[in-house]
Amino acid sequence: MGVAFWTGSVTPFEENNPNNPSFRRFILDEETMLPVAVETYVMDLTDLDQDEVPSFVLDHELSEFFGMPDLSPSSFDDLSNRLLTTEDIAHEYQLTKSNHGLNLTRGNTCDQECRATVYC
Repeated sequence: MGVAFWTGSVTPFEENNPNNPSFRRFILDEETMLPVAVETYVMDLTDLDQDEVPSFVLDHELSEFFGMPDLSPSSFDDLSNRLLTTEDIAHEYQLTKSNHGLNLTRGNTCDQECRATVYC
């Protein structure tokens, strides 16, 4: 059994699918080597002043952001079911895919068809 931890790229905007650069940090339990936290850091390129130096900042910790008790397979199963049935959570998931970038295709909602796609 496994879970794929997808994240955005460190590369910036693409022409038709703009994203903010990002990376993930995985924090593991030293004894079991199981993940205990997954942090996503983002560099927001949209709100920079001309003389401002961009930097990565913590955007969210996965389990806290999605209200998961831990990073176990059962917690991910519960999250996937909530993505299918709860528009707000599915929309937030969609926002994290582009790291709150200017992804013009995501819209402001995640209807039933969108939720089914996210779930799959």
